[in-house]
Amino acid sequence: MYQCAKVELSALSGVASGPGAAPVMILPSLAVSPNPCAGRAVISYALPRAGRARVRLYNTAGQLMATLQDGQLPAGRHRCHWQAAGGAPSGTYFIRAECGGHTATARVTVVR
Repeated sequence: MYQCAKVELSALSGVASGPGAAPVMILPSLAVSPNPCAGRAVISYALPRAGRARVRLYNTAGQLMATLQDGQLPAGRHRCHWQAAGGAPSGTYFIRAECGGHTATARVTVVR
């Protein structure tokens, strides 16, 4: 016979709660707005736990275009900015957030 306990996962913290629940590491959440963008884009992300976080921008060829964040951060919500108007041509780019060996990727489109 198996018993299951109700476990809820908070999208913001990535921590399970409920009877017998253990903390769980999930991918960092990641969002870009506005998308598409013509000027400045805001990259919002939430880290499930404290640690080194990197947020990088890549073009469609996989070339690193910019490092937007690289350092130790506490768990929780964070944001950084990207000035797309600073010379990035129109097109599709990928933003990758890395924390604790896990990654999340978001696509952003630049329009002129």
